[in-house]
Amino acid sequence: MMARKINLFRVSLASDDETTLDRIDFNNPANADLKDAKKENAWITSVERISGQGVGDDQPAEEALGSKDATGPVDDTYIITGKITRTSGDLDDGVNQFLLHLDLWDAESKTVGGVEWGEGRFGIIDDNDHTNDLIPVRTGTDQIGLIWESYTKKSILATNQTEFIIRLTVSRGDGT
Repeated sequence: MMARKINLFRVSLASDDETTLDRIDFNNPANADLKDAKKENAWITSVERISGQGVGDDQPAEEALGSKDATGPVDDTYIITGKITRTSGDLDDGVNQFLLHLDLWDAESKTVGGVEWGEGRFGIIDDNDHTNDLIPVRTGTDQIGLIWESYTKKSILATNQTEFIIRLTVSRGDGT
């Protein structure tokens, strides 16, 4: 069975939501030649979520062992791994539309300050596992978004493909 579509998107305007056109549909079954590596396509091969919990140390001085306290969630990270086919582009001119899009996202602002997406501009919808979904919320007491933390790309010249890793961090606000 083939992986289902995973949509990574970026919001900019107050009216933006998960339907924004500033998006990449990875593993998109709407592409007629989805499995053809000789055409520009974008694949996500894994979505890894890391949920970090804070742990406080109650160790008294000069004691061998001390108790620990769980202090709650402190970090939530997404690591998205995938590949782009036909790095050289469909016209063999060195221009791949997926890579241009990712490079643009990597270069531009990761949040939009003020009342516009201060907790992060990125979101994800994973049709394989909706527990991975995160749709940014810019107002109220449940503000949330993904902040683009890092982007690694590696061109594999022998296969004309590019492997990538995108790291996104969850940011939460309380509306104050």
